[in-house]
Amino acid sequence: GGTFTRAAGVDNKWHTVENFGTMTFNGGKVIANDGKSFAIVNGWNYIPVPGEQKATMTINDIEMTASPNGFKNCAGGTLTMNGGTLRCTTGYWGLSNDSTGVATINGGKIISDEYIAISDGGAKMEINGGTFTGPQGSLYVQNYAHDTVVKGGSYQNETVEFMQNYCPDGYTATLKDGMVVVSEN
Repeated sequence: GGTFTRAAGVDNKWHTVENFGTMTFNGGKVIANDGKSFAIVNGWNYIPVPGEQKATMTINDIEMTASPNGFKNCAGGTLTMNGGTLRCTTGYWGLSNDSTGVATINGGKIISDEYIAISDGGAKMEINGGTFTGPQGSLYVQNYAHDTVVKGGSYQNETVEFMQNYCPDGYTATLKDGMVVVSEN
């Protein structure tokens, strides 16, 4: 519980929450509206991972609001999202999985009010459920992403054909009420 926020300032350019260990959110709010930092960073952003160290984050429930940068799962980061809301009100992604980041999304909402909800450029991303919205799309798969698998969820401003590219055998993307919905056959 509680609210994590940060003040904007000349020398205050760091992230609201940065995890280099093991962290679990079971509620609470994270706010970063300073126009510079990420609301949440899991793993090593801009600095090398020290050895084989890992950063592990589990989100069971959270309300994140950010501008312009939402949540970034970075080098050495392992993220499991089971619920909650990650929202970027201006700028870019609600969630960016990057570098050697591994992300599993089982539920919740990821929203970008101005761009695309999720960017995947990491080692692995598996989406099993959730609702993803953005005016320019829900999922952007970077050309350097290694393994993107979609087994569930509802996606705004995507095509059935695009989403089907990331569905394994036994899963299908269909259009329903203006959203592309992925489900098991």
